[in-house]
Amino acid sequence: MAIPALRVLGKGVSVSLGKLGSNNGIVDTGDGTLLIDVPHKPTDAVALAGLLTGQAPVSWIVHTDHHIDHTLTNGFFPGTVVAHRQTRQRLAEDMPTAAFVDRLLATLDPGGWSLMGDHTERVPTVVFGEGMSLRPGDQAVDLRAVAGPT
Repeated sequence: MAIPALRVLGKGVSVSLGKLGSNNGIVDTGDGTLLIDVPHKPTDAVALAGLLTGQAPVSWIVHTDHHIDHTLTNGFFPGTVVAHRQTRQRLAEDMPTAAFVDRLLATLDPGGWSLMGDHTERVPTVVFGEGMSLRPGDQAVDLRAVAGPT
C-alpha cells in the first residue's frame, strides 16, 4: 500500500495518514523539515521520502513513543532525533532485534526487507523531561510529556 498524499493541516504543517502504524507529522520550519515519528514499513518510509522531495531536507525527527511503528525507519531520513528521556532509554536498552525485525517485515512488508540493508534504528541524541521548545527556522515546536505518545 502506497502512502496517500499528505493532508495539509495549516501553513507548513501536514500529516501522513492511512497507513499501518503511526501517523507522521511534517512541519516545514523554514530551515528544514521536522518529522513527527517515521513509518515502520520501509516501503512507506521510501514513499514518504519521495513525497518530501522538493521540501527542505529533514533536520529533526521527533519520536512520540519508543515502539517500532514510530521509530524503525528513522535511519532512512537525515536529521537529529529527539524524544522524551524514557523513549530514549527504552530504545537504548530494548532495541528490537534483527530477528524480530526480519519476522515483522516478512509479515507486514515483504518488499521492504531488501530496503533495510544494514539499517538500524537511531537512538535519540536530544532528550527532554517534562518538555522543551525547539525553535527551528521560523517555527516554534513545543514538546510536552503526557501519558501515552507525547
